[in-house]
Amino acid sequence: SIHEETMTMEDFDFERARTLVPNPIPRPPWQKSDVCFDCHKPFGPTRLRHHCRSCGRSFCQPHSSSTLRLPHLGYDPEV
Repeated sequence: SIHEETMTMEDFDFERARTLVPNPIPRPPWQKSDVCFDCHKPFGPTRLRHHCRSCGRSFCQPHSSSTLRLPHLGYDPEV
């Protein structure tokens, strides 16, 4: 850590910004399931599995249409 007596304004701004940006929390592990978490219908050739990046659970297409911003998990907000 840089001592405050020898810090330039740029150093101070960098150190302050570094403490304001949180580190991403660990992403939940993907849970491979044979059925959708919501409707409990089985996955197969016509019902594909989608993993939720927020909770890691498996969902079918009709139950995976929600989108969330997850910067706290390290995902780019634009994805």
